[in-house]
Amino acid sequence: MCFRARLLPSGAGSLRRGDSHAAGARHAQEPQAARGAAAVPRGQRQALLPARHRAPGPAIQAQARQLEAAPVGEIYLSRGEIARRVAELGVEIAAAYRGTNPMLVAPLKASAVFLADLSRALPIPHELDFLELAAYTGGHGTTARVLKDLDASVTGRHVLIVEDVVDTGLTLNFLSRTLSPRQVASLAAVTLLDRPYRRLVDDVPLRFVGFTVPDELFAGYGLGLDERWRALPDLHFVVPEELPDPLTADGYK
Repeated sequence: MCFRARLLPSGAGSLRRGDSHAAGARHAQEPQAARGAAAVPRGQRQALLPARHRAPGPAIQAQARQLEAAPVGEIYLSRGEIARRVAELGVEIAAAYRGTNPMLVAPLKASAVFLADLSRALPIPHELDFLELAAYTGGHGTTARVLKDLDASVTGRHVLIVEDVVDTGLTLNFLSRTLSPRQVASLAAVTLLDRPYRRLVDDVPLRFVGFTVPDELFAGYGLGLDERWRALPDLHFVVPEELPDPLTADGYK
């Protein structure tokens, strides 16, 4: 994509804050690679197999990798830009929660990478917990339901919800309505990406925002497309014309 939207920094004077992608049914974890063989000590290598001539193998098909990454376009936020902003958020959150031992709660899966980096950037004692949501279509339209609840009690705790993206606000509003009745001491949220102009509900406890972003689809830094490209260290634009149909994407909730 030749066009690169300009970053809109959050803070005073920025657009009003909001929520992220709608909670969709989550996918099973991708299978891990098989465990590699243990390394052979240097002194034993000569005795294992005699050297022999091997015929050249088939040429590496570089084009296949290019096709696999076709929907992923140019970088919107580099890993360095993200790291600097996450460090700043750590300072802001530490100042707000000093002496309270807050609990950081993240919905799986897209928020996991942001949560891990934010936790390392937070110089105060804190705890982590996770929950998992799925979309549910009923008589009143599509909403969310809890697939996996928190392991720990949040009664009397200062809870900070950690989101990857907030736009319509529906997911964050659901999380707020789910956790508030549990007698929390306080409830707020932090998001890496915000699209306040897409807000459908205003009742969201969003307090900290990393970046206000354009209405584009992204991949990388935890955001996936059919469970692919989550591990990319940078945040990339996605080229809509290259997307297979149908495709489940993180990014609108």
